[in-house]
Amino acid sequence: MNHSPFPIFHFPFILLLLFLTSCSVPHPETVVAKQYEDAGEYQKAIDVYQRLLKNPPQKTPNNTDITYLYYLRIGDNYLDLDKPNFAEEYYIKAKDLGASTEFIVDRIRLLSRYYSMQGDYDRAIEILNRYRDVSPEDIDYSIDKLHKEQVEQLKGRL
Repeated sequence: MNHSPFPIFHFPFILLLLFLTSCSVPHPETVVAKQYEDAGEYQKAIDVYQRLLKNPPQKTPNNTDITYLYYLRIGDNYLDLDKPNFAEEYYIKAKDLGASTEFIVDRIRLLSRYYSMQGDYDRAIEILNRYRDVSPEDIDYSIDKLHKEQVEQLKGRL
């Protein structure tokens, strides 16, 4: 089941790689991984990204390492496999490798959303609080939104 409330992460990934690497064709393995993702074969996609991590493609023309993108995609696929702990582990690896704040905030929200969709608001809020330092204003907004959602759900039960 695809839990991604942010479908932006599934389509433009290859376009992002094209932009970052300034090449005319994405690495063939990223295309294969995307095909696996589209087919719902998330573990196979993870395996492809793991291979790419062992032999990463070239850096961008400005010598930027894009390895963090593979960690983000692995995390996304683990979340699709209902393995949020593994997803979090790979999101943190991406953060440690220099993924932008926007990417990390989006992934933290994605992970938090995973738990809230299951009705586990406490865990969802815990995730947001754990990574509040990444972008306090953005995370506080998400926490507030979750609190409101939780209240609405409780009202519905009364």
